Amino acid sequence: MNAMNKTLPIAALAMVCAMSMADVRPFMPAAAEKPHVLFVNVAGAMSDAEFAEAAELAASKVQINIWTNGIAKSMMAELFADRDALRRRFGDKCAVAVFVEKNKEGYSFMNAPGYWSMVNLRGIDKGEPTPETLRDRRAKLLLKGLAYAGGSGATLEPKCSLFYGSFTLDGMDKTGVQISPMAYFPLLGTLSAIAGNEVLSPPMPDEGDGE
Repeated sequence: MNAMNKTLPIAALAMVCAMSMADVRPFMPAAAEKPHVLFVNVAGAMSDAEFAEAAELAASKVQINIWTNGIAKSMMAELFADRDALRRRFGDKCAVAVFVEKNKEGYSFMNAPGYWSMVNLRGIDKGEPTPETLRDRRAKLLLKGLAYAGGSGATLEPKCSLFYGSFTLDGMDKTGVQISPMAYFPLLGTLSAIAGNEVLSPPMPDEGDGE
């Protein structure tokens, strides 16, 4: 699957590396033009480069409009307490949001299906992982968050990022950066019900396919 068609909002990260995270700052104004899922980097939980890499890899695995943003940690309480705050902050084109935190305390995952999910990066760098393994772990957590926000749960497919045995680092590393059909198609249906069919991106050919 060619990811380049989905990287414009992510590539724009370079334009905002020096911007404060005190306010909501869409990485591209076009984020408001069509329904989308929002990946949100909370208080620099990942570096800009790490976030761009993880978001691009996750986005390449789903036919869903993906956009990115960053917020200060102080905004989280409002977003979690008031279900309407999500769209007040990010606009009514935001179908669901996946918040990425790095917090020494609290849950690894929090979910309000149909609105948002939160994934905690705490501990994903344990075990001296290679850069490739760490990259994949970040992308898998984004896919988990995306699925949970859209109402999908654990699957029985061993290579799926949502595999029920993937809640340890060892288990996560045995999965792929992918969502199996048993979770993927219900996810598309839920997001379409929330935001309309325009939240889905058209199929894209694999790189290297001939004309």
